[in-house]
Amino acid sequence: GLCAALLRTRPDAARPPWHPEQAIPLPDAIHAYTIGAAEAGGWARTIGSITPGKRADLIALDQDIFSLAEQPETVSQIAHTTVLLTVFDGSIVYRHANAPA
Repeated sequence: GLCAALLRTRPDAARPPWHPEQAIPLPDAIHAYTIGAAEAGGWARTIGSITPGKRADLIALDQDIFSLAEQPETVSQIAHTTVLLTVFDGSIVYRHANAPA
């Protein structure tokens, strides 16, 4: 989803971009998936950002997607990012085999 927001096409570029003028930067895409979604659903007081008093819902990734987003030739690599760890409501609910202990 993030890659599509940035590129407006599939990561493999099998098709031309769909309305490329609607591409958005990575911080805006992350905002849309996190606090923006929480606000739209009426949950912004409890989820959507890493803020004291909110549920600790977060992921750890195997690569720096912000660095990848800085270069046009590496943006598509965001689609190949692996989630190493998922924390939901303060508890680890997923740990990839390659995640550090």
